Amino acid sequence: MIESEQFRKTEFYNDYVVPNRIVRHFGSPLALHPRWVSNLSSHRPGNREPFGSVEIDLLKVLFPHLQRAIQLHRRFEELEGRHRASLEALNRLPVGVIMLDKSGRIVATNREAERLLHQNDGLFATSHGIRASGQNYSRELHGMIAGAAKTAEGEGTAAGGLLALPRPSGKRSLTVLVAPAGRNSFSTDVKTPSVILIVTDPEKKLDSLARTLARLYDLTAAESRVAELLMQGETVVRTAERLGVSHNTARTHLQRIYQKTNTSHQGDLIRVLVSGTPHLS
Repeated sequence: MIESEQFRKTEFYNDYVVPNRIVRHFGSPLALHPRWVSNLSSHRPGNREPFGSVEIDLLKVLFPHLQRAIQLHRRFEELEGRHRASLEALNRLPVGVIMLDKSGRIVATNREAERLLHQNDGLFATSHGIRASGQNYSRELHGMIAGAAKTAEGEGTAAGGLLALPRPSGKRSLTVLVAPAGRNSFSTDVKTPSVILIVTDPEKKLDSLARTLARLYDLTAAESRVAELLMQGETVVRTAERLGVSHNTARTHLQRIYQKTNTSHQGDLIRVLVSGTPHLS
């Protein structure tokens, strides 16, 4: 692009190249991407001999290995990004997710699971794994976990199960779904999830549910509140009492909700609302 004598007269050469001792340059692009590039560069000062055939031959030997290293690094970065995205998605769920290894010890939890375990009310985290309030419930829970772990390892057929765990506080019971996490393809010394627990707290309030219903079904604020209370298990009479309106007013709101959701009775309405509403915490 430029003769050596001309290059030595440039400001770039005298103010940058010489002070940084990069007069002799040798290298090659290792990987090209639409949004990034990876280069291998080596530099020598002007009082050293130019790079020659020895360095070129060495680069030819190293080049495939360096390219492979970059490919692996990018792959690990991609997997790490997916892992972070998966954890963030789990943290946005309104249910608790607890991942256990084949020994029943905790591998990972999402934000809601941490909240429930921190309460020490019906479900507890220990150094040996998870336990419930009461020996009988713990025994049943551990049996489901052990069966699911064997299935995940390809040594059993148990599918886990569903269990209601009473809470010493008197709040409504936690619902725990135990399921295998998939057959373990890792080596035996790798700590990886074998069992997943899905924990539902019926006492948790979904603050954004009314707004979500309003957006999805074009409900008014009053109609959204009626729908929200019905989803929480309230009757129409109890809903009217909690909203401070008459029974007839609550019924009117309910009829309008039926029209907007294309349903005809309360059971059908609850099914549509529960199956069609994304609940994010």
